[in-house]
Amino acid sequence: MRTNLAHYVRSSLPALLLVVLMAVAASASAQQNGPAIITGLSPDAVGHFDADQCRGCSVENDGQGLCDNTCVTCHDAGRTFAGDGAAEGCGQFADAQSCNGGWQHNQIGTPVSCFFHPQSVCVICDDFSEKSGLCSNTCYPCADAARTTFAGGSQSPDGCRNFDGNQNNCGKAWVLNGFSEVPISCFYDGTTNECHACEVSERFGGQCTNTCVSCEDPQFTQLVDEPGGAPCETLAGNEGACSSTWHFAHSHLPAPCFFTAGTEKNQGGFIFIQDGFDRLGPLVTNGKKLAVCLGCNGTTALDGFNSGFDESTLPGLGWTRTTITVPAEIADFLVNQMMPGIDDAGLIYIPSQENDSSHQGIITNQVAVLNQFKTQLGAFVTSAGGGLFALNQASLEGGFGWLDAIVPGAQARPASTCFNDPTFTPPGMTTFPHVDHALLQTLDQHTYGYFLGTFDPLAILGTDQCRDVTCKEPSDTNFLGSTQRFFDDLCKDETSPATCDVSWHLAGGPAFSCAFDTQSNSCERCGPTFSGPENCANECRGCDDPSRTNFAGELNEPNCEGLSGPEACASSWAIGRDGLNVSCFFDVQSNFCRACETEDEINEECDNTCEPAATTHAVILGPDFSTASP
Repeated sequence: MRTNLAHYVRSSLPALLLVVLMAVAASASAQQNGPAIITGLSPDAVGHFDADQCRGCSVENDGQGLCDNTCVTCHDAGRTFAGDGAAEGCGQFADAQSCNGGWQHNQIGTPVSCFFHPQSVCVICDDFSEKSGLCSNTCYPCADAARTTFAGGSQSPDGCRNFDGNQNNCGKAWVLNGFSEVPISCFYDGTTNECHACEVSERFGGQCTNTCVSCEDPQFTQLVDEPGGAPCETLAGNEGACSSTWHFAHSHLPAPCFFTAGTEKNQGGFIFIQDGFDRLGPLVTNGKKLAVCLGCNGTTALDGFNSGFDESTLPGLGWTRTTITVPAEIADFLVNQMMPGIDDAGLIYIPSQENDSSHQGIITNQVAVLNQFKTQLGAFVTSAGGGLFALNQASLEGGFGWLDAIVPGAQARPASTCFNDPTFTPPGMTTFPHVDHALLQTLDQHTYGYFLGTFDPLAILGTDQCRDVTCKEPSDTNFLGSTQRFFDDLCKDETSPATCDVSWHLAGGPAFSCAFDTQSNSCERCGPTFSGPENCANECRGCDDPSRTNFAGELNEPNCEGLSGPEACASSWAIGRDGLNVSCFFDVQSNFCRACETEDEINEECDNTCEPAATTHAVILGPDFSTASP
């Protein structure tokens, strides 16, 4: 049986995009089961989910039931929690009395009161509505009693600047952050005689303290406030300190740190790796018992391989492990010109790409070697009886260029269009007995995506709802692959004019067509997004909705937000923040037109009619261990 632990492609999300491709050659006795691939998650890129770790109670961790943000509460005792789901929250109320007695959390986790909008809908009291004087968020006002003056927003413009030269009034003022709905105190800079909002950079620089908020749970007395987004992690292994410390989640909202206690045994992402080794090892038929990591360059990429292997059943069966990182040595290994060579290996392990997170995983020049010698890699799996366990490369240039040597026709697609809700099928739960649905979703932190192609007779072990982003031009049939960065150009590698003109690729999410430039005698990417340079237009761009006849603008332009009125909004489309084609929608809560970004669609605020609807895609593939054991 051939097995592949292959790819959980969730970006930019991010996200954690961690592809696992596990492959084992078919033995004569197991041939009837056919080949199998597993797509899954790599070990958590920063070791979050192993024992004795300290983590922050972000809205994601809170929502997944890993912690409870006791640092923030609704301060309005006269309001009742209305729920946060799409069918709950403020939108469930049809009358003013019920609406004005409810509250919910916004997407950052801030408690926000409901209010009955003049358009006769019940919505949250967001920063736009509050600055417009339509409501006041009584759930989460500025907690500093001395701050009696509401000065508007903290950005574009900074309302605190109204009190430049007036230190007394500056000390009485506060503003509202438009992203989080968190109140922020103003502070006076005596050097410049200017009044500013105590935003993140000023707070990190030691210029001020946001006196409007703090952790309201008396258990958490110490603040850890460091740039970089993961300050609680510095307290790993210290349960006492972790359990009394709080931080700012999403830079503004107070949240406690929480401790994940445990033994020295693997948990979380590393247990996923351990399960993979446990399932893969017994399928190896070449008689070799050496596991070789290609591209484990350090930190948690190396730790995941070492710990996942060491705690698996393989060492007890006589297996050992080693690591190779130098590209020239990887090449020598694959052509069997060094010791150990590929003929000495039972398993090859490949960690996730480095650009999933700073965990020193595989990089572009190492993947290039795998592609150069994909024939040898494929033969190792398909005929020599070896096993391959590889994590995500789909956002690296050339990533998974070797995949067709093992699974003809399969493609891995990175994108920001998966709904971040990977779920095991029954065979998947059997294959990964220590990884439940909640943990599977928790591991999905950095990038994301899905598989395209024909997988039979592979079993689908996990699925997610993803929107397939493919070039809009039917004649562009040659897919060149994907990269993480928006400005990467894969067209330049094509030398044939005929091949160039039917080629396209993905870069940072969007699709780009190629065109051959006869003046420069080179293949060029058309773009950057919709209109492109004078030599060619990006044929891959467009909106599938025929009612959307007005193009509102490129990314980083006002696009949908530059439109006025529901009618103009309903007939327009634009290029979204992630470079994807998006329809415009009229946001009644904010009373303006905006682009239907992926996160808005996930929150069921709109439906992006420019792209096909999200459908079920395989994100984990592999052998069906519910019907056949190793």
